Amino acid sequence: MKAKELMMEGFLNTVPKRSSNITWTEDRKGIVTLSILKNRLVRAIRALTQKPQEITITLDRNGSFIWKNINGKNDFRAIAKSISCKYGKTDKDNKKLFKYAKLLKRNRFITFR
Repeated sequence: MKAKELMMEGFLNTVPKRSSNITWTEDRKGIVTLSILKNRLVRAIRALTQKPQEITITLDRNGSFIWKNINGKNDFRAIAKSISCKYGKTDKDNKKLFKYAKLLKRNRFITFR
């Protein structure tokens, strides 16, 4: 196996978990809005500058679907399979899922178990 294939295989076996400082809601259309409560230092600075204590981010349809499948039990392989069943995506879309997961991890929205 090539290095990229091994990396993708390892990624697909990883179980993501949502960060504990994020709450989320879902509207009637299934769109998810994340509410991120910042750490104490950031909250203190935001209080002094009269900025909101939390940040909200509204995900798109695909991001919402992925977020709802991140439950601390499903690995990325199961999430990719769910995407494939719902939208008819191919294995090439695993690369997009990988990039999206890296973005969520980098912004500390998820952790890996």
